[in-house]
Amino acid sequence: DQRGSPDSNLGVSSSEHQMNQLCCLFQRIIHAMSSGGQHLLIFMDDLQYADPLAIELFESFLFNSHEFARNIQSLGSNVPVFVGTYRDNEVNDTNHLPSFLSS
Repeated sequence: DQRGSPDSNLGVSSSEHQMNQLCCLFQRIIHAMSSGGQHLLIFMDDLQYADPLAIELFESFLFNSHEFARNIQSLGSNVPVFVGTYRDNEVNDTNHLPSFLSS
């Protein structure tokens, strides 16, 4: 029952609301880690094993990265560098990575 949820009047499902909260939390963590004047490199290995939720989180961060970079620079923080690797010989139709890479 979504009647009591804060987003029920906006037509946002509970899972969408949770994903939005997770994305905001991820951005806050990245901001906190990059605000000390040091450069931040986020390296993620074996992306061929990423589940749909992880892919969605990466997408939200990367596709909103220009806006995030402007916000973080205006606060005096460095823009993080995001590097991901995967084994192309282990990527198949059941993985969620191909749709992420093609977008």
